[in-house]
Amino acid sequence: MSRLRQPTKRIGWLLFALVGVGGVAFTMTAPRSAPAEQPPQKRRTVAPATTSKPSSQQGVHLVLPPLKPKREVLSTPPRRWTWVKIPESRCGYGSSTGMAVNPSPGAKTLLIMLQGGGACWKRYGVIGGCFSRIRFVFSLRGVNQKTFRRSWRIRRVLRSFVLQRNRAYNPFANAHYAFIPYCTGDLHAGNTTLSFRKNQTIRFHGHRNMKAFLARLVPTFPKVKRVILAGVSAGGVGASLNWQLVQNAFGPKVRVDLLNDSGLPLKPDNKRWRQWLSAWNLHLPEGCKRCKDSMDHFMGHYRTTMFRRGRKAAFVSFRRDRIIRTFLGMFTQSLRFQRQMYSMLNTLHQDKNAHYFIQPGYSHVMLFRHNAHRIRSSRGVTFATWLRRFANDDPAWSSHRPPAM
Repeated sequence: MSRLRQPTKRIGWLLFALVGVGGVAFTMTAPRSAPAEQPPQKRRTVAPATTSKPSSQQGVHLVLPPLKPKREVLSTPPRRWTWVKIPESRCGYGSSTGMAVNPSPGAKTLLIMLQGGGACWKRYGVIGGCFSRIRFVFSLRGVNQKTFRRSWRIRRVLRSFVLQRNRAYNPFANAHYAFIPYCTGDLHAGNTTLSFRKNQTIRFHGHRNMKAFLARLVPTFPKVKRVILAGVSAGGVGASLNWQLVQNAFGPKVRVDLLNDSGLPLKPDNKRWRQWLSAWNLHLPEGCKRCKDSMDHFMGHYRTTMFRRGRKAAFVSFRRDRIIRTFLGMFTQSLRFQRQMYSMLNTLHQDKNAHYFIQPGYSHVMLFRHNAHRIRSSRGVTFATWLRRFANDDPAWSSHRPPAM
């Protein structure tokens, strides 16, 4: 009987783990067709890495017109969330989206939060399918003002203590806030439109959306001296991918730091990484020649660019995170995942500008946990204290992790 139960248990955990990278993304619906924005100028056939022969998974990349984001200053009431529609932005199925801002008069810091929520990179499939009846990605259909107000998934992000001004232990209580929704399924870094048969089109426009958002955020907050680019899960990976882009947008006089919760840039399964690069036309950190080989080269690149310029990175994770390791293709290999994580963390010891806060267990996203500010490291430092030291450039800011198992 135990032999029969074990596969069932494993499948059950797989379904639980895949309820969104970010814990927000289980969707069951009929596949949706979406018309292309405009006829393609050129087509390039893309054969998926999962098969050696043409199949229904085969798609073509459509050549995108040049993006000309509108640069404008947003006028919104202070200390409250306001949804702003960005007409040139696009979600996976073609609808426009936007972002939300929450200004704080006189603030010199801007916290940009990138939402997580799954990923897709092929037409069908339990894992990675963009048009499957069961999809593990947050909202390809779109995020708009109504969604922003009513979605429990978005409320969960906004209730994180780092976005609550009335929490005495929030080190960013007086900062400007910006919320970037996730509806492209491409880690906020795709740069293509992929067309399949039967008029099914998916827009991986995460990178283009980020450029459109920054075209508003930079002129809206011209007096900030520091930007915290934060992200959870898929948004954490997206923050790592877009760190240099955001720094370049704000310019050298503004310091852009990274806060990555549960999206550490570890090495994915080789096959999966090739699928992502092919499907999303992924925008990689500028000037990083080795980044196309794997995400674990990001830190080497940032060590010689961002860290050397005094920019800081804060990494947060659970030691054997069940969800993110499934996303990376290591669902049944928790020990391998942990070894990769600790190997990456060990490279940070030589950098005073990068530290981590790791907790034991299989959970996902620390910022969303009840009483997250009270979580303690093995040395008795609370998560809120660790973040405050990061925010205040406290020399006591350091790395914390449990012993390897």
